[in-house]
Amino acid sequence: MRFPRNKYTMIQIREIDKKLWNSYAVSERFHTFLHSWNWGEFQKSLGHVVRRLGIFEDSHLLGIALIVTVRARRGTFLFCPHGPFLDIERRDAYEALLSFLRGAAQLDKASFIRLSPITKLSQQSLDFFRLLDFRRAPMHMHTDFSWILDVRNSEDALLHAMRKTTRYSIRKAQKEGVRIVQSCDRAELSAFYKVYALTVKRQHFVPFSEEYISKEFDAFQQDDHIRIFHAYYRDQVLSSAIVVFTANSGFYHHGASTLTFPKIPAAYLLQWEIIRTCRMRGYSWYNFWGIAPENIKHHPWEGTTLFKKGFGGFSEAYVPAQDYVLERKYWLNFAIESFRRWKRGFD
Repeated sequence: MRFPRNKYTMIQIREIDKKLWNSYAVSERFHTFLHSWNWGEFQKSLGHVVRRLGIFEDSHLLGIALIVTVRARRGTFLFCPHGPFLDIERRDAYEALLSFLRGAAQLDKASFIRLSPITKLSQQSLDFFRLLDFRRAPMHMHTDFSWILDVRNSEDALLHAMRKTTRYSIRKAQKEGVRIVQSCDRAELSAFYKVYALTVKRQHFVPFSEEYISKEFDAFQQDDHIRIFHAYYRDQVLSSAIVVFTANSGFYHHGASTLTFPKIPAAYLLQWEIIRTCRMRGYSWYNFWGIAPENIKHHPWEGTTLFKKGFGGFSEAYVPAQDYVLERKYWLNFAIESFRRWKRGFD
């Protein structure tokens, strides 16, 4: 497919292959799996058009951008999940990419371009996107705040750095005979989804469909980059997690639990075994994924955030999702998403 040439002649944008993509995407600078090759394959399985773009200066690869064309009832838009992987010091490269995306948006009849940057939050980074004529999106697409644990320390050191009650809960679960099983068998998804459905009913959040989770699993399984973890007590699954492995990290992407035995802290031991698995696989980081922003009371993720922080680690805050408006139809999407944000309690 041909796209309009951009005026930034030193910068070239073109689609690249898996080998070149992965050689750049595995950088430890970016704590995400949403820009992996496998995430692109997952998006294709959902029926989206996917472009994997390399941003070049002459023959040097400056960055990459995974672009997904999303066709929703509220309108079509181009979306870059946790990307692009491109230094904001290179404004010329960003402008060239944006020029290319405007051409792609015209071909796809998209009304706006949305970036969900992995750029660390600062006044400088916010000003950067504002000067490129982006505006803050009305709704986050992926987490803007992550909780990350460096797992390169010894197990004793990791346990020592945890909150006292977290450490106690791990040992109690071990003493009570909680058993952790991990699997790459797709058949285990049914057990996960049963617990997940109970979690949704209890916590009242909008769930991912079983088809969505299954297709995500298939996309990462082909490269051995995903595992299902179950915590068993008396032969019942009390807690489950789906963990993605990529970019020298493990990512806690989906979680579920039951209250069948409320005094058995199975979820704590489950997380500890995931941390140990990351270490055994030679990774540097375990990413607990989304947490609530600091100093916001009654956030829907308040309890989950307290749980995750108990294991030790540090937070990373990213620039919130940014929209580049192309057509007036954007404002219908803006109104719908603003209402959804309010309804879900994120205001």
